[in-house]
Amino acid sequence: MASGRSLLPYSSCYCWLNCDFRNTYLFSLEDLHRSGVFCCIYYKNYPNQTEHKGISVSARLFVVHMIRIRSFRLNISLLTFVSYACCLSGFLSAQGSKNEKMPWAMDNNVIELSCDVPGDQFFRVILNPMPISPQVAFYKASQAEREWQGTTGRYNGRIIAEAPRWPIEVVYEEADEYMAGGNYALLKNRNIPPPQAYTLVTPDIKRNNDISTLSRTFGDYEKDFEFLTNKRDEILREAELGESASDWNKAMAFAEFAYQKRKTSSSPLKRGRYIHAVDFCVHGDFCVGAANAFAGLCSTIDIPVRLMAFSHHTCAEAFVDGKWRYVENSVPILDSLRTLPGGQEVGPMFTFSFLEMINDPPTRSFPYMKMDYVDFTCLSDDKRGVLEIFYELHANWIFHLYGMYKDAPYYNVDFSLGSARELRILYPNERTLTYKSDSIPRMWLTSFGNTTAGENLSNWMVIEQGTSIRQTFYINDLRGVKSVKAYIPVPQKFWRAMPEDGGEWYYRVNDRKLYIKDAGGWNYAYHPEIKGNCIMFDIPLEALNVDQR
Repeated sequence: MASGRSLLPYSSCYCWLNCDFRNTYLFSLEDLHRSGVFCCIYYKNYPNQTEHKGISVSARLFVVHMIRIRSFRLNISLLTFVSYACCLSGFLSAQGSKNEKMPWAMDNNVIELSCDVPGDQFFRVILNPMPISPQVAFYKASQAEREWQGTTGRYNGRIIAEAPRWPIEVVYEEADEYMAGGNYALLKNRNIPPPQAYTLVTPDIKRNNDISTLSRTFGDYEKDFEFLTNKRDEILREAELGESASDWNKAMAFAEFAYQKRKTSSSPLKRGRYIHAVDFCVHGDFCVGAANAFAGLCSTIDIPVRLMAFSHHTCAEAFVDGKWRYVENSVPILDSLRTLPGGQEVGPMFTFSFLEMINDPPTRSFPYMKMDYVDFTCLSDDKRGVLEIFYELHANWIFHLYGMYKDAPYYNVDFSLGSARELRILYPNERTLTYKSDSIPRMWLTSFGNTTAGENLSNWMVIEQGTSIRQTFYINDLRGVKSVKAYIPVPQKFWRAMPEDGGEWYYRVNDRKLYIKDAGGWNYAYHPEIKGNCIMFDIPLEALNVDQR
């Protein structure tokens, strides 16, 4: 049942399935009802920090045993009533629970770093805003207080959950596939959490508020919006698309307009001046303006769009027909595709996602250019070596987004594409995801880069004797695994009185406790990908939980 049904991300009520925490799935009640499934619902004492639709709950998981009865259809209103009643009962009864043995969400492994002996030793960890739900409850204020908790920070006036930058790296003996002469390793569906494992908490963006960016053309919100809706109607009319036309055709028309407008932009001296959606529609400009215009036009008919910024270029993805679709505006790339013999897609909107494209550009006839997509991994543009790929999340209203004018406010939430967790968050519905690394077949399970919420500022938390910090991560199979390592970026100046041999500090992987001194003391060095000094831990493979689905 769990592997055979689609997951519906937007239903109002959910049930947890399967008593094995590591193999938990979310199904909507409507989905269950259509399947002819009878649910026997009760709860087990598995506390979990979770969040649903912005409400943080510490409650017992509800175990739903599924009995398939082909001739039976349970009334959806009765099932909804029973489920809500059970959820309320479980929530109220779980408030006194302090047993925090299980990880959060779909993760099946926990690593903790602690020192039970009081004293003045401490170090600091980097916290990043992480707009994901449920939040990682990663910080224990003291050993006496068993409750794990998370933290939140205020970014541009908006409160967003934070998480420690504590990347977990898995290195394999062999990749599933290599490309570009062995320069890049492809790892297919390895350690990618199940679909809908996480929820992306997107900005609550409202039109015409104090963070709206106004155009240079009008400088007035109402006129900007009126112009954009009129431009939308004009584009659809010229494309002979009526109100009943598909979202695919409408979005393609907007993408084609942005590409053609960029292609016919006026003097290069104006580039970078007209990047607001309205200004681009009037004057044309370069890639940021084209992507902004596309997102702005799509927002008028409620098609979600997000932008990608990398290597001094910006393109987009649009959520159409239940899938993220890559949208390009580079004139050389799109012109090149149009000169090739038939058989390949020519865009500017494609049936595949941006991730699917960078995993193997040659098969999609993408040409070698100054910005060569072959050199992109899930981490960065390898040719430049320093720039990560950042997604600007769910740009439903473009006037708050990346690349707006320096003399006007803008609001954005960026999310780096680098880890298995981030891939799942960015592509929550995909059954198969391929992670592309460099020549070494390795992947990061948790983020090592910056996730920002309008500010590129790092926050710090002190971890001292008597307190603890933890990270959670998901592993589905250990076959072919060469090593698993944990890294915590810690600049030297943020250490205090830390004994070189590790003293009484230890790390615990699931239920296995390992003292730093037994591993030869603190392993502290610079890491070129993380681009910072880190303390490092080898994680014993035998201590790990796996989910060999």
